[in-house]
Amino acid sequence: MNSIILSCEHASNAVPSFVANLFADQKEKLATHRGYDIGAEPVFEKLRTLLPVLYAAKGNCTRLAIDLNRSGNHPARFSPATKNISQVLRCKLEKIWIDFRNSIEKEIRTFLKRNSKQTILHLSIHTFTPVLEGKERLAEIGLLYDPGCPQELALAKAWKEKLHAKVPECRIRLNYPYQGKSDGHTSSLRKKFGSRYLGIEVEMNQAWLTTQTPAKVARLLAETLPTH
Repeated sequence: MNSIILSCEHASNAVPSFVANLFADQKEKLATHRGYDIGAEPVFEKLRTLLPVLYAAKGNCTRLAIDLNRSGNHPARFSPATKNISQVLRCKLEKIWIDFRNSIEKEIRTFLKRNSKQTILHLSIHTFTPVLEGKERLAEIGLLYDPGCPQELALAKAWKEKLHAKVPECRIRLNYPYQGKSDGHTSSLRKKFGSRYLGIEVEMNQAWLTTQTPAKVARLLAETLPTH
């Protein structure tokens, strides 16, 4: 298997100190799925020990400060709490976003330059709330990919089959509960690096994760991940 980039954009609900006052009354909100991807970080940490990871990066602030998974021009990159802050504070949040994204882009670019005939796989680890706006999400694991990329399509389908064979009681769905081609870290990197970059977002149901250990989930993902 070629090298893997591992990321966890919404790993943390920490608030940067320079905007702490904006979140003084939002502690309960920060502890929910709105503040971060509950359960994603421990699975990410275990996965980085099980896969041939070239580089791994996780977010260190809440998505309510700045969303590391949103593109630079996305209107929801800043939350209602931060979208109207001063230019000085905005620049500080921008730096967090830029440093995170640039560190990953640098590793991908270096790898592809040194290995001219190889592709690189980027796994972006996320979780989702089991119920959103009163609607239940009907899956334990979702694999998000770009249907316009034949390699990503083949990888996602093969991974789904292997997961289903391993845990037939689990609902494994493709491009669910979101579309893999929608705005996100992987979709922006596809535009930068083309067909030699494969980006798969792994979405896990937070309710399901409460019944599993991070180590068990990470082993399941690692053992079923197809070679590419």
